[in-house]
Amino acid sequence: MADIFVPEDFAAWQIHLRRMFHRRPEIGWCEYWTTSALASECRKMGLAPLVGREIMEDEGRLGLPDAGTRADAAKAALTEEEGIPGADPAILDRMGACTGALVDLAPDREPGLVIRCDIDALPVRECGSVTHLPHASGFDSLKDGWCHACGHDGHMAMVLGLARRLAAGEVRPQRNVLLIFEPAEETTGGAAPICATGLLERYHVTRVFGMHLWPELPAGVIASRAGAMMSRSCELTVEITLLVETGFTVLASAEHVVPFIPRY
Repeated sequence: MADIFVPEDFAAWQIHLRRMFHRRPEIGWCEYWTTSALASECRKMGLAPLVGREIMEDEGRLGLPDAGTRADAAKAALTEEEGIPGADPAILDRMGACTGALVDLAPDREPGLVIRCDIDALPVRECGSVTHLPHASGFDSLKDGWCHACGHDGHMAMVLGLARRLAAGEVRPQRNVLLIFEPAEETTGGAAPICATGLLERYHVTRVFGMHLWPELPAGVIASRAGAMMSRSCELTVEITLLVETGFTVLASAEHVVPFIPRY
């Protein structure tokens, strides 16, 4: 673990970003405003982010919300809400139907490592308790039924903070760094369609680092360890072959098997 010193103005900027992202949550594959906001912040640093279809193919995406939900999100992204500017139409045009972003901090150098950040919110209603900081401090979700309940708003602020320090030359790693803002992490994941394009191979990436907020840790502390640290979920497909005796249908045989398969 290491204690981190953050200058007051830098910390205030990151708090502003986190609260801005918290106010405008977007679920997986609907992160149009979010992607535009990330790209706009990176452009302010003199960086040239790639967005949406520039880093993945449309057909590689799984677990898409219905077309109406995505269309409504793309339209809503353009509007200003509670003083928060809408998305840049030029960036949305570059994105196409896809979301997410990639930033190469030094295009003239071989990257070698990736810092990955998730950007999607969850389809859950924000807590309205007076003890809930976003609600008590007036930066709760503006989208009823969607909110950043898993800390991705904080993750984006953190990685943008890293981008700002790297772009300014305040931090000089031995390797060039590639930043990937992954969409749809909460569902089937935006990582697969990004990887499927061969992007990591083209950039000769050998290391990928992610991070996650951990409320139980004291403020200003980073924790890590060798090997696995955070939990994950995955899908498992099982094929069952039934040998059906004479006089039994396949359906009748399956009814005897299914009750013995554990469900979690």
